[in-house]
Amino acid sequence: MIVAIVLAGVSHAQAQSAPPQIDPAISGLAARIAEILRKAHAKNVIVAELHGPEGRTHPVGKYLADRLSESLQKDFPGFEVIDRSQQPANPSDPTDSENPSKAKKTKAWARALGAKFVIIGSFAKYPQGIGVSLSATSSNDSSSLPGVTNGLVPFTDEIAALSSDPIPSPKNGILRGGTAGTTIPTCVHCPTPAYSDKARAAKFQGAVVLEVVVNADGQIGQIKVLKGVGLGLDESAIKAVKNWKLKPALGPDGNPVAVLVPIEVTFRLFP
Repeated sequence: MIVAIVLAGVSHAQAQSAPPQIDPAISGLAARIAEILRKAHAKNVIVAELHGPEGRTHPVGKYLADRLSESLQKDFPGFEVIDRSQQPANPSDPTDSENPSKAKKTKAWARALGAKFVIIGSFAKYPQGIGVSLSATSSNDSSSLPGVTNGLVPFTDEIAALSSDPIPSPKNGILRGGTAGTTIPTCVHCPTPAYSDKARAAKFQGAVVLEVVVNADGQIGQIKVLKGVGLGLDESAIKAVKNWKLKPALGPDGNPVAVLVPIEVTFRLFP
């Protein structure tokens, strides 16, 4: 029997502490996403509008995208960065992984403008500033470049003047891991669940997908079954995951935070 466990996510750069001005923060984010693009030999790119938690829009998302695009154009002449100011806004939320059609529309938008890669991102308001996460993906297929970069942008008078609407904050204080400046938790002690007698007798193989809260102390909090398979395997997966110990996610200020993450537990029998 093989039980494979995937804690969904990608490697992240260490969150940076808040600089005193916005320009160094934007430049730092641009430099780190540029390094990810450079390693993949990606040159022709556009920056999509950033979105808040649950795909919420706010003028700060366009502002951050514009500033990032300007920084990439100015400081990294080796890239062909399509000027956002001359283009229509992207029509949807590219960070909504639960709605693939939105991501497809954003990629189609990028392709129509001649971009082979699109930089996507998310943000949220924290007491210390605005947490930002950036990644890059191909506009032609489903592949994403390895690596996500995070940072903290100071809250300035210029940003405050963008809108009277409050900048989106984490709902119930918890973000999805890997978004809006957070990293992904990593396993410290994650024992595999047991194969149930019913599933073994039925020679059943499949995957249980859970959505869990990993608290700031690395302990597992709330658990929700997103995809169950029955035969006692759902219960087995939940029982095992409840006892996991993880290295917690970090917020944009570098301190541990609670995050929501998907966990896929795949049950396979030996031939």
